Amino acid sequence: MKLNELIEHLHKLDNETKDIKFKKALTQVVNLVQEIENKNISNKEKVKIQAIINSYLEKIQTQKKLKLNFRKLKKSLKEDFGFLPPNYFQTLGAGVGIAMGSALGISFWSTLL
Repeated sequence: MKLNELIEHLHKLDNETKDIKFKKALTQVVNLVQEIENKNISNKEKVKIQAIINSYLEKIQTQKKLKLNFRKLKKSLKEDFGFLPPNYFQTLGAGVGIAMGSALGISFWSTLL
């Protein structure tokens, strides 16, 4: 299944379901697939990505399966192709900065007292 066909299939699922959480999860998946489709990558890599996406998202009918497979898909894309979510390094740096800043601040504060 090509990326366009997968997007259409996910839109059809979105229209058929009434569960709000499932619709939200479907929207996240559609956004990811559309973003991949719009990236400037070679056709060879697109075919590989389509195969990976199809293996994870082909037979999705429940919210639980969708979330589980979506997590696996994001992990696979991150490991195999180096795709990272937006602000990945910013959030990583913020976490490390807060931890280091707190530790240093406490240690300097204790030396002043």
